[in-house]
Amino acid sequence: MTSQTSQGAERRQSKRYDYCGSVTVLRADTGATQSGLLVNLSMGGCLLKLKSPEERSSLPHLKTDPPSRDQASPGDFGKDSVVEALFQVGYLPFLVTGTVRRCDEDGSLIGLAFQGMSPWGRGDLQRLFSNLETEPN
Repeated sequence: MTSQTSQGAERRQSKRYDYCGSVTVLRADTGATQSGLLVNLSMGGCLLKLKSPEERSSLPHLKTDPPSRDQASPGDFGKDSVVEALFQVGYLPFLVTGTVRRCDEDGSLIGLAFQGMSPWGRGDLQRLFSNLETEPN
């Protein structure tokens, strides 16, 4: 019997690169936002770990910060949700639109498939991946 992990790997059309960085995700239909970490990245999408409500509440806040009424819970980004993700790789900021294709039970880990990335953005990602392949481990 084939494991779910190897089945997922067979469906992938592009190589994934482990890359850790901060990310902000915005749900297109509600405007709700959520922060988290970029786990890995490919030409076709990325894997994100969203912060739990407990992790968000432990972050320092200024007294002048507005209440976070628009903060989403990790579970608010369900399968087939259309989202925008903003992350920075090295010095390059990326703003991508995508669809949630995978979501674990509590919604803290989501797989995002990019939609309509510009040729410029694709070129930037290709250069990043070339650099990651030539860097020593």
